Amino acid sequence: MKHFRILIALAVLMSLPVWAGEAAPVRSAEEIKRALKPLATRGLPEDMGERAVEVRPSIALKVPFAFNSAQLMADGEAQLDELARALQSPELADKRYGLDGHTDGAGADDYNQRLSEKRAHAVKTYLVERYGIPLTQLVARGYGETRLLMPDDPANEANRRVEVSELP
Repeated sequence: MKHFRILIALAVLMSLPVWAGEAAPVRSAEEIKRALKPLATRGLPEDMGERAVEVRPSIALKVPFAFNSAQLMADGEAQLDELARALQSPELADKRYGLDGHTDGAGADDYNQRLSEKRAHAVKTYLVERYGIPLTQLVARGYGETRLLMPDDPANEANRRVEVSELP
């Protein structure tokens, strides 16, 4: 059970953004590849049965968009360039990924839902058109403000993000 808790903690820590109130640095293709690499399960007891929870590799990326828009900003394109390099690597190229758009808690729920969907689709379109990532490798999904990283601070910019996670 101890190994299982450590694995879950590492997966959660790897997926959290590293910014808070400051401009997020562009995460490199290598860093993205490390985060999206399949998690090692070696050393976990095989008798965990139903207690075992499948944890998919994921990473939260700060992808800036113009205010109230799905228009990517230059910093957002730079981050997506690194994501594309990672997704084209032999280690990740044969897997499928969810591109999950999230907003902060400011504004109406339905508006935030639509905005997060548009932004997730903008990310997918950028990766497909600029880098030729296969459409079938990417699934764009919007979650609006339903999965805040900072629920006690809904307007925190850390809530505005794109999460990339391996799909089954």
